[in-house]
Amino acid sequence: MHEANPQSANHPRWIKSLGGKFVLLTICVLSITLGASALYNYQKERKHLFQMLDERISSTITFSAEISPNAVLSYDFDVLNIYMKTLSQGEDIVYAVVVSTEGDAMTHHLDEENQYIKNVRQQHGDISTMEVIKNINQHPDITSRELPIEFDSQVLASIQLGITKKRIEEESRHTLEQQLIINLLIVAILSTLIYVVYRLNTLRPIRGLVQGAVRISEGSLHENVKVYSDDELGHLAISFNQMMHTLRSSIKEKDNVLSQLQELNKTLENRVEARTADLENANKRLEHLALHDALTGLPNRALIQDRLNQAIHNAQRSKQPFSVIMMDLDRFKEVNDTLGHDSGDQLLLEIGDRLTECLRKCDTVGRLGGDEFALILPQTSAQNATIVAEKVSIALERPVHLHEMAFSISASQGIASYPEHGTDTTVLMKYADLAMYSAKQDKEAFRIYTDALSPSDTNQLSIMGELRQAINEAQLRLHYQPKIDVSSRKIIGVEALVRWVHETRGFIPPDEFIPLAERTGLIKHLTVWVLEEAMQQSKQWENDGIDISVAVNLSMQNIQDPLFPKVLSELMEKWNIDKHRLMLEITESTIMSNPDNVLRVLNEIEEMGVCLSIDDFGTGYSSLSNLKKLPVSELKIDRSFVMDMENDADDQAIVQSIIDMAHTMGLHVVAEGVENLEVTQQLTELGCDILQGYFISKPKPALDLYDMLKEGCWNVK
Repeated sequence: MHEANPQSANHPRWIKSLGGKFVLLTICVLSITLGASALYNYQKERKHLFQMLDERISSTITFSAEISPNAVLSYDFDVLNIYMKTLSQGEDIVYAVVVSTEGDAMTHHLDEENQYIKNVRQQHGDISTMEVIKNINQHPDITSRELPIEFDSQVLASIQLGITKKRIEEESRHTLEQQLIINLLIVAILSTLIYVVYRLNTLRPIRGLVQGAVRISEGSLHENVKVYSDDELGHLAISFNQMMHTLRSSIKEKDNVLSQLQELNKTLENRVEARTADLENANKRLEHLALHDALTGLPNRALIQDRLNQAIHNAQRSKQPFSVIMMDLDRFKEVNDTLGHDSGDQLLLEIGDRLTECLRKCDTVGRLGGDEFALILPQTSAQNATIVAEKVSIALERPVHLHEMAFSISASQGIASYPEHGTDTTVLMKYADLAMYSAKQDKEAFRIYTDALSPSDTNQLSIMGELRQAINEAQLRLHYQPKIDVSSRKIIGVEALVRWVHETRGFIPPDEFIPLAERTGLIKHLTVWVLEEAMQQSKQWENDGIDISVAVNLSMQNIQDPLFPKVLSELMEKWNIDKHRLMLEITESTIMSNPDNVLRVLNEIEEMGVCLSIDDFGTGYSSLSNLKKLPVSELKIDRSFVMDMENDADDQAIVQSIIDMAHTMGLHVVAEGVENLEVTQQLTELGCDILQGYFISKPKPALDLYDMLKEGCWNVK
């Protein structure tokens, strides 16, 4: 806001208005103009009056000077007095006197009634005529005139007159006052007329615009400004109204947009709230899934380990023991193979419910995977844990009804107790696991861990620890076994097989350390190591002009790991491997363990362009309905059917059926375990696509296979 001028704060409001300022300006202009005109007329009239007075006095004194020489010459002073008396009776003449050349008054007539003469007499008393005249001439209103009286060009005397300007000044002043009054009236009339015209034609439109601007500042845009004329102010008023119309439209449009934005914000807020609620629910579900088994809803391995850690901390504070029971169902695979995986899932759900019924609220039961369960029993010794194990065995003996069939199932249980058997989560689970396998081997319901089980366990634990070190320090080696195309006899690929030659233990067979790696979770790290080594070697072969694929075996833990496709993609990008130069092999039993999860991971791998092969086909009892869903391009017939097919007609029939079925489904068939020429010829006749086995080549280091791979062909022995 503009601050008010403090000097004008006390001025009347009308003076600060545009009309008041215009009126004041008009009055000033008219007043100056008419005042100057009046002063000019005053000066002109005054000059005229003085001019007339001067002319009249000049003519009078000239006449007197012309007739006075005779009187001067005759010294007829009476006549001169009469003349002077006649002159002094003039309207503006104060005195008239004849003065000799010596400066003496020749006449003595003075009008003593004259106010100037009276004043001099009163001030100076009885003085001479010349002294009276001298004092009168000192008055500012008096001016003197002198005209010589001549005779024959000789100055006899002079006539001296005293003339007053008072009357002329008064008349001029009076005339000026009248003129000023008239001018003031004219100013008032003209100012009024001009103001009225200005107010109607100029001020009224301007005030309308001002009021319109005030209404706009107050937010009122619905009342237009009146248009009074067709001049610039009228056009300005029209433009002003158009501006208000535009503003109204803009504000209306803005209000509509704001309304839409508010609705949109409200919608977005609702959607965000709904999405947030969905995300919270999803996070809760994910958190639950991360810590619970998807099928039974029981705690999974991660949550069991966390509960074990909590149990250890609680036991340390309370100085109370607790026990762990590892349980594995007996003959569960038979149920899966006979009744199908759906029935197996129903059985696991029933087992989970029965285990929960056997336990206290403070106890924990969880599913570690497959048909393996774990029980945590706080404040329970190993001996007391046997009571729970017996209750579990009795609960499992009750018949289970599936597909209108009733059957019972048993389980093997291993017990380990804190702190009797160990104070570490891993040790307790391993010892309970060893006790469980011991019970299963001896076909007992349960067994408590004892030191008698430790030697074998110690050896296994040692191997597992050394295996981890071997993976981290790259102590393992890869051997490669070639695969031959039957029709062309060309080497089209190799299978990467891990080998471990221990510094002190010597050669450790894969059948010994790979199951340990699968049980301990090291298999994930081992598979990643094998993949990276195989990719590095494949890249080297590609640089050497050897165009073959490399097959790598995956474990069940790899296939069930949702992060594995990402790890695979990163490795392929790291080594810049062509997707067609890599083959991943999955066992049939691995696929059947959890078809849905496996299918999801395999689809992600297949979308990357990597070829997939089913290894050991024919031993997993997979159904064709599951097989046709898998994104695989190859089947590998298990060696158990191939190695003796020359002597076993059933094996030959199985191999023939697998080859025909695979070809019908558009899959290539690989026969592994080819040990002699006869089997090679039989497989060729049956239409097998690819051969692999000792008859072709044993698994060898990459360097030993270089010449064979470089040549690219296989010569039958």
